[in-house]
Amino acid sequence: MLYLTELPLVLRPGGAPVPEQSVSPMPPSSLSTTLVRLAVVAVLVFATVAATPGVLAADATVTFDAETYSATRGAIVPLTISLDGAQSATVTLTETTGAYAATVTVVDADEDGTVRLELDTFAAGSGNDFHAYRATDGDQLVSVTRLTPARSDPLPAGTYALVAVAGESQDDATLTLSPFSLGAVTVETAPHVYSPFGETPTVSDTVASGDWVILRFDAPGLSGVVDTDRPPVSALVYADPSTPRARSTHTVRAPVADALHGVPLRSLVVDYEGETDARPWQLTPGADAAIVGVDHDSDGTLDIDLTETLVSVSTYSDGRYRLQFDGAYALAPGDELVVQYELYNPDTTGSDPVAVRINDETELVGVATYGPAGQGTLGNGVTLDLVRVVDDEAVPVSLANAHYRVDLETEELVVATIAPELAEDETSAEYVATLALSSDSVYADDIDDSVVARYTVVPRTASIDGVSDGTLSVDQHQQRLSGTTTVAPGSRLVVYAVRYDDPRSFIQARLVTVSADGSWEADFEFTHIEPGSRFDVAVYDLEHGGITASAELTPTAVPAVVTSAT
Repeated sequence: MLYLTELPLVLRPGGAPVPEQSVSPMPPSSLSTTLVRLAVVAVLVFATVAATPGVLAADATVTFDAETYSATRGAIVPLTISLDGAQSATVTLTETTGAYAATVTVVDADEDGTVRLELDTFAAGSGNDFHAYRATDGDQLVSVTRLTPARSDPLPAGTYALVAVAGESQDDATLTLSPFSLGAVTVETAPHVYSPFGETPTVSDTVASGDWVILRFDAPGLSGVVDTDRPPVSALVYADPSTPRARSTHTVRAPVADALHGVPLRSLVVDYEGETDARPWQLTPGADAAIVGVDHDSDGTLDIDLTETLVSVSTYSDGRYRLQFDGAYALAPGDELVVQYELYNPDTTGSDPVAVRINDETELVGVATYGPAGQGTLGNGVTLDLVRVVDDEAVPVSLANAHYRVDLETEELVVATIAPELAEDETSAEYVATLALSSDSVYADDIDDSVVARYTVVPRTASIDGVSDGTLSVDQHQQRLSGTTTVAPGSRLVVYAVRYDDPRSFIQARLVTVSADGSWEADFEFTHIEPGSRFDVAVYDLEHGGITASAELTPTAVPAVVTSAT
């Protein structure tokens, strides 16, 4: 059972909290000291009425794992507290000027002698401080008590006193919060068959189509600000801007279910299912949709324009937006329908339910987020924009299908997306990603710049060393072939040496792994092949089709000839 209270409070016999009728003001000079004392007293009292926090020995000790902690505003701060002779600890956090104070009780539920607590400096001080503290690694949060009034903005930069209490034992530490900041960015790549958040990425700003593009931003303050599990841009409906009652562009991205593959597209309905006052208002009857199309490979750009197949757009007072199509387009595997239109946001904040129905049959359920949480593509005023540079013009690319993660150990925001396929006549494509805060972000006053990453997408190709005038000469005793490739290091290739004419036909295949520098090597056996024999060498992409024509990385098989042993 978890208790969440807000002081000033008094306790009835039995532990029931009752709000004070009045609070006497105190001089600013004594506010900080008084808050610390009040917090410690409240901790000791609250621990006695909380749900059985554990047995305390007379000689119990409690110790922070560090004397000082430092973090950036907005970050999640991990705290580890060692216990001896106790099963719980009560921790008090107090800003030295009195801007914030709170106390929490956490139980060593897994009985390993430590309690682990995470402090979300972005959420702390809000209306519900329960969201600002988390027990981790099997421990249990028992109570959260804010000792100061709720804040309208996150914790300020400054120095905070930490006090841990277990029984009669007490330990002190200091937390220093620095202003919000954004650091450098690194571009990496990895084979798409592996997790982009594993240990396989290689630093490179040149990425082959179909491999992971991984953007690693040094942004310690984002760990508490960005919800990487549910960024607004990845929602079923993304409202930009998300300000309540503002004129907004809503973007719907609806993946097509397997049951609809091959079925003509007849209709798409967006149903804003919130309460009456939480539905978009002033929907314009018969309004045109700005964008209607299909993203066939989830790369964030439209592959098929469906504007010509759109018959009508209808809006309804109950919050439905209906698009009717002529059925000329048949839905296909991999399709994601993309629709964009303008309307006025409802007068609400937070996430509201939304449903999307395709052909009045298949229903997708999701949310649209309004207010600060929906502000920017990543929420709370944080925006990551990606554009493709074509003839000096920036073409926006959606990151709705990207993968996001905040690494608490390295204090980095990691964003991974698959590099898109290129057109047949394209040799490369330039991309620019920009991470920035909006002007109305709560941290906008801390920084005035953005972070920019640039990378190039190239086709998946491979070459073979030693080719002269279109032919590879192989010494009869030569055992090793080598080459380079554009695909990500760690990818597996098959190097294929083959001759089909009987009776001297042969096939030799070698599995190789691409090295960090993009090179590959394969050992072969040619000693039994007569000098003058001709054969072909090709390199295949095992991760993208195996030994098939579509997976051949060499544009054509390379002719090879065996020369006399030297």
